[in-house]
Amino acid sequence: MKIAIIGAGAMGSLFGGLLCKSGNEVWFVDVWQEHINAIKERGLKMCGDKGDFVVTPRATTKASEAGRVDLIILFVKGFHTEEAMQSVLDIIDENTAVLTLQNGLGNVEIIEKFIDRKHILFGMTTLTSDLEGPGKIFMSFAGEGETTIQPAGERWEDAQCVSDVFNKAGLCTVVTENVKQHIWEKLVVNCNYNTYCALLGLSVGQLIDCYASRSLLVATTEEISAVASAAGFNLPYYRAWEHLMEVGEEARAHYPSMVIDIRHKRQTEIDFLNGAVVREGKKQGIPTPVNETAVTLIKTLESTYHHRK
Repeated sequence: MKIAIIGAGAMGSLFGGLLCKSGNEVWFVDVWQEHINAIKERGLKMCGDKGDFVVTPRATTKASEAGRVDLIILFVKGFHTEEAMQSVLDIIDENTAVLTLQNGLGNVEIIEKFIDRKHILFGMTTLTSDLEGPGKIFMSFAGEGETTIQPAGERWEDAQCVSDVFNKAGLCTVVTENVKQHIWEKLVVNCNYNTYCALLGLSVGQLIDCYASRSLLVATTEEISAVASAAGFNLPYYRAWEHLMEVGEEARAHYPSMVIDIRHKRQTEIDFLNGAVVREGKKQGIPTPVNETAVTLIKTLESTYHHRK
């Protein structure tokens, strides 16, 4: 399969690297020239508990250089989705599927501004990865992890084809009719670990080992559970908390992407995470003061970068 990874950061490099290793023609598309150059010159070095190896995907800063592809996988931050879709229109034809594995809520709605919903797949993954520098990632997850995907329209055969390709690459993937439920479960993870690790400069393991943080994680999770339940999803608090702790143990060494964004004084995707919970809470009539405070703190950090060394 010919695959374009749009946004070859930590997660895009993880998926793209494993898909390349299993024999697919993979193109990395990213704006970070140094990363692209390193991959062109030395390949992508992938390190982790399951071994260290180098793969050699194609790499470019211009999606059009890839030509028509069978599958596009979006790993850009949510606020870049529209720009990313504009950049890939030249490599899409009537047989191209577009899969979003991005964090948070709202990306499918942006994508369907550009292509018919029947070509869109959406999903989530519990895998984690850390970008250690140009051309190098650390596969920071423990265990197998799981990726779930679903068609936004009715093309289940496309979803199954992608799932088969992913599983062949060692990416444990299932097709399900309930991805939105899984996305809400992952939102629990991201709204806690991404946001609070970023605010405190901690790894996932360091955060969950800190007893003082426990009441914050509990309150955030309670709000998300209440909003999700009001929106029609089966996410009682005990289940949400259990999922949060399970993922935390599998990703103890992981520094979420928002930690890196804050460190490098970049815009974060807080609006697609805790911000999405706040918006849905208002829609459902559920108060979300803890998540709203988290959004305010991250946005305050973003707006005061110029004051920080």
